[in-house]
Amino acid sequence: MGDHSLSVSDARRILELYEESYLFFDDIDGYDRRKTLLSMNPGRSSQVMNAWFRDNMPSDELTRVHRRVHSDCKVSFEYPFESAVSVSLKSIEKDAVCRAVTALRNMMPEIVILDLRGTSGSDADAAMELAGSIASGLLCRQRFRRSDRYVVSRKPSMRPYAVFILTDGYTRAAAELAAVSLYVNSERTTVIGSETFGQDIGLETMGGLSAGPSVVFSMASYRWSVRGKGPEALRDRESDRIVRCDPEDTRGCMVAVNRILCERGWMG
Repeated sequence: MGDHSLSVSDARRILELYEESYLFFDDIDGYDRRKTLLSMNPGRSSQVMNAWFRDNMPSDELTRVHRRVHSDCKVSFEYPFESAVSVSLKSIEKDAVCRAVTALRNMMPEIVILDLRGTSGSDADAAMELAGSIASGLLCRQRFRRSDRYVVSRKPSMRPYAVFILTDGYTRAAAELAAVSLYVNSERTTVIGSETFGQDIGLETMGGLSAGPSVVFSMASYRWSVRGKGPEALRDRESDRIVRCDPEDTRGCMVAVNRILCERGWMG
């Protein structure tokens, strides 16, 4: 955090957000330390509050003060073979997904390859827009402290012959949610690569603190699932729609795509 420090009022704003929104705060091991912060009277110095956050928040890698990382909304398209389009998104955000979905609607390829290797993102709505453009059904359930939110798709704008999702260990957050939603809701979807990050927690961030504009606070505010399944849906070793291969070997991934299409009798 450099020379910046959180003021007492900022620290208490963060604590209030915990109490209002963070669904699983009480469930995480070791968070009896929360009582230490709660017991601090208003007269405690900002240095004491800051020291507590620095020493305790980074430990769970979800709720912490950190430097803002700007999202890479770049979208790229490749055409590996006739009637196929490969779309690579570095972050699942509104603008990136809008460009990707609009382009796919215009092209209407028979084979869609979503390259989500190394893809993250914090926009669950964008993830649902991406999944809902192809799949129908219950795309997501977000379970907050006081309510549940359900997202359902009834009229996909595209119906490709097959969808392939390329994943690796850095496919996480909103990208992991989109991958699970497509896999669970569309029998046409096959996942190729290695296991994803494996975290069904949704994050929100709060900026504008006196600690500086580049410092934000990440807060786990909901847990997501798709028809009762989380990231573990992509670990099914018995499924013929999950193919394990080296995600860094792009050629090997495409060989797997072609092999699966041939096995399904695609004559494109």
